[in-house]
Amino acid sequence: MKVLLVHPEDDLPPENSRREWDLVVDLGRAPTSTYTRWSAQMGCAVISIYDFAEEITDLRLCRESLRHGAGFLLDRFGIDWWDVLSLGIVPILQQITLFERLSSYIDKPCQFHATRPFRPTTVLRDLGPVKVLGSGSVSLQKKLQHYKHVVANLDTAQIWQIIQDKFDRRDTRLRIT
Repeated sequence: MKVLLVHPEDDLPPENSRREWDLVVDLGRAPTSTYTRWSAQMGCAVISIYDFAEEITDLRLCRESLRHGAGFLLDRFGIDWWDVLSLGIVPILQQITLFERLSSYIDKPCQFHATRPFRPTTVLRDLGPVKVLGSGSVSLQKKLQHYKHVVANLDTAQIWQIIQDKFDRRDTRLRIT
């Protein structure tokens, strides 16, 4: 089975390669009508990774996974930095959960191809390696375009605040309890 994993910022592959996939998984979200249209274009099923989401169950799994770190990273102001840092962990835990469910849905053995590198490849490693389509220079160019767009939307005060935050030398050590 050949599976194509499409990053939300990427397009479907060109016309000449569309018939070679058994399944295309969009790592973003789109309306059902879009997946119906894409399935006709691709000649195979096109689904969203979020089709595997179980909203309330997923939230409970994240909460249970993160609760063990609460109260250990308190600073001198009483801020629990675990609460702050866990905000960055939640999307990763959700992705891993979705990819675990995807892996149980897919027939084995499997060949994975992705439009760009992504984190949860370790979950899919048991089913087969993930090959990245395209060249690294294209992704570098897209990254540079992304940051150009981000900076263009910031005003001078916001840019100055980012610089100050980046190079702030005050004591920010955490007190581990």
